[in-house]
Amino acid sequence: MERIEFICRTCGLPGSVELESTGQRSLDSSVSKLLQYLSHDECVERKKIKIASEAKIASDISRSLVWIRLCPDEFRKPINWSKGKVEQQRRKLYSSIMSWSGEKGLYVFGPSGRCKTRFCWKLMELEFAKHRLIAAFSHSDFRQRVTALARDSQTELVRWIDHFARVDIFFMDDFGKGNSTPASEESIHDLLDKRYRENKITIFTSERAIAQSCGIFSMDRREAILRRISEMTEEISV
Repeated sequence: MERIEFICRTCGLPGSVELESTGQRSLDSSVSKLLQYLSHDECVERKKIKIASEAKIASDISRSLVWIRLCPDEFRKPINWSKGKVEQQRRKLYSSIMSWSGEKGLYVFGPSGRCKTRFCWKLMELEFAKHRLIAAFSHSDFRQRVTALARDSQTELVRWIDHFARVDIFFMDDFGKGNSTPASEESIHDLLDKRYRENKITIFTSERAIAQSCGIFSMDRREAILRRISEMTEEISV
């Protein structure tokens, strides 16, 4: 048994290790040379911890940037509570949303100014922290994007819908606001149908109940979209 001295590659301090000879001079010599690149066990462990810590910090920074791009600035600000009857309604709505069971999606509706969208973003922030993949559109933005894709490439439109059919949580703000187009209502129907079959969570906000919001769609799609939303969400009314 031979004790080999080395200089730790991590901390630069001396160390030693015992090496049992194999009886083959060339092999023993090669192993001895390799041992010169050793580090203390405790130095290796500290380095592993440091690397893991740095990797977590980098990951947290990366996810923070993703959240900043995903969530509009106005909804990342702290909630300021005040007093009054309207504020009581807001607090009740916030409590209802934040106590979400997670088994089905949500359909949150009521008058504007009650912070429906803000509270839904607070809920999604918690889900994002659990590393759930989230996508969000207002109904009008979704309609415009679908219209543009349908005009340029039907294949790209299908791929686009398939992508958002697979995300963990899909959020549509101001559902039922504005008009509808054949392409957009067909895309919404296909998206909801796929998400329903995959048991994916979909969250809506709207000023009106489901049946009223679906009134913008044609008779061919209205009932199907209404049925899907009713089946895949829990309604919360302001």
